[in-house]
Amino acid sequence: MTAAETIAELTNMGVSVVCPSPGRIRLTVPVGDVPPEAVLLARDHKPELIALLTQSCQPHNNPENYIDVPAPNRPGWFRTTCRVCSRFIGYRPSDRHVS
Repeated sequence: MTAAETIAELTNMGVSVVCPSPGRIRLTVPVGDVPPEAVLLARDHKPELIALLTQSCQPHNNPENYIDVPAPNRPGWFRTTCRVCSRFIGYRPSDRHVS
Protein backbone atom coordinates (compact mmCIF):
# COMPACT_ATOMS: atom_id res chain seq x y z
CA MET A 1 0.00 0.00 0.00
CA THR A 2 1.36 3.41 -0.95
CA ALA A 3 1.33 6.41 1.38
CA ALA A 4 -1.42 8.02 -0.69
CA GLU A 5 -3.53 4.85 -0.40
CA THR A 6 -2.86 4.76 3.34
CA ILE A 7 -4.01 8.38 3.71
CA ALA A 8 -7.11 7.58 1.65
CA GLU A 9 -7.89 4.60 3.90
CA LEU A 10 -7.37 6.69 7.03
CA THR A 11 -9.61 9.41 5.58
CA ASN A 12 -12.31 6.79 4.96
CA MET A 13 -12.05 5.92 8.68
CA GLY A 14 -12.59 9.61 9.49
CA VAL A 15 -8.95 10.09 10.54
CA SER A 16 -6.67 12.94 9.47
CA VAL A 17 -2.91 12.44 9.51
CA VAL A 18 -0.41 15.28 9.75
CA CYS A 19 3.34 15.54 10.18
CA PRO A 20 3.66 18.14 12.96
CA SER A 21 7.44 17.86 13.25
CA PRO A 22 10.26 15.94 11.54
CA GLY A 23 9.96 12.20 12.04
CA ARG A 24 6.52 12.31 13.69
CA ILE A 25 2.95 11.84 12.56
CA ARG A 26 -0.25 12.75 14.38
CA LEU A 27 -3.64 11.15 13.85
CA THR A 28 -6.75 13.16 14.68
CA VAL A 29 -10.50 12.61 14.55
CA PRO A 30 -13.23 15.23 14.91
CA VAL A 31 -14.77 13.55 17.97
CA GLY A 32 -13.71 10.69 20.19
CA ASP A 33 -10.64 8.49 19.98
CA VAL A 34 -8.61 7.44 16.97
CA PRO A 35 -9.65 3.87 16.05
CA PRO A 36 -7.00 1.27 16.99
CA GLU A 37 -6.95 -0.09 13.42
CA ALA A 38 -6.05 3.41 12.16
CA VAL A 39 -3.14 3.58 14.62
CA LEU A 40 -1.86 0.19 13.43
CA LEU A 41 -2.23 1.14 9.76
CA ALA A 42 -0.38 4.42 10.25
CA ARG A 43 2.34 2.74 12.32
CA ASP A 44 2.88 0.10 9.61
CA HIS A 45 3.34 2.83 6.97
CA LYS A 46 4.93 5.58 9.07
CA PRO A 47 8.14 6.09 7.00
CA GLU A 48 6.15 6.37 3.76
CA LEU A 49 3.63 8.74 5.37
CA ILE A 50 6.37 10.99 6.70
CA ALA A 51 8.08 11.06 3.30
CA LEU A 52 4.84 12.03 1.57
CA LEU A 53 3.69 14.55 4.15
CA THR A 54 6.99 16.40 4.33
CA GLN A 55 6.97 17.11 0.60
CA SER A 56 5.85 20.56 -0.44
CA CYS A 57 2.15 20.59 -1.32
CA GLN A 58 0.84 23.18 -3.74
CA PRO A 59 -2.77 21.88 -3.89
CA HIS A 60 -3.42 22.88 -0.26
CA ASN A 61 -3.56 26.46 -1.48
CA ASN A 62 -6.79 25.57 -3.34
CA PRO A 63 -9.94 25.89 -1.19
CA GLU A 64 -11.49 22.96 -3.11
CA ASN A 65 -8.95 20.74 -1.30
CA TYR A 66 -9.88 21.91 2.21
CA ILE A 67 -11.29 19.62 4.86
CA ASP A 68 -13.11 21.77 7.40
CA VAL A 69 -13.88 20.43 10.87
CA PRO A 70 -15.54 22.59 13.53
CA ALA A 71 -12.90 23.62 16.06
CA PRO A 72 -14.18 22.51 19.47
CA ASN A 73 -12.23 25.14 21.39
CA ARG A 74 -13.08 27.93 18.95
CA PRO A 75 -16.85 28.32 18.51
CA GLY A 76 -17.65 29.69 15.07
CA TRP A 77 -14.34 28.53 13.58
CA PHE A 78 -13.15 25.65 11.39
CA ARG A 79 -9.88 23.74 11.69
CA THR A 80 -8.79 23.32 8.08
CA THR A 81 -6.51 20.61 6.67
CA CYS A 82 -5.48 19.77 3.13
CA ARG A 83 -7.35 16.88 1.50
CA VAL A 84 -4.25 16.08 -0.62
CA CYS A 85 -1.42 16.04 1.93
CA SER A 86 -3.37 16.19 5.24
CA ARG A 87 -1.31 19.14 6.48
CA PHE A 88 -2.86 21.57 8.90
CA ILE A 89 -3.63 24.78 7.02
CA GLY A 90 -5.06 26.88 9.81
CA TYR A 91 -8.19 28.07 11.52
CA ARG A 92 -10.78 30.16 9.71
CA PRO A 93 -14.13 31.59 10.69
CA SER A 94 -17.27 29.67 9.88
CA ASP A 95 -19.64 31.31 7.39
CA ARG A 96 -22.39 30.66 9.91
CA HIS A 97 -20.62 32.60 12.66
CA VAL A 98 -22.45 35.76 13.61
CA SER A 99 -20.44 38.46 15.40
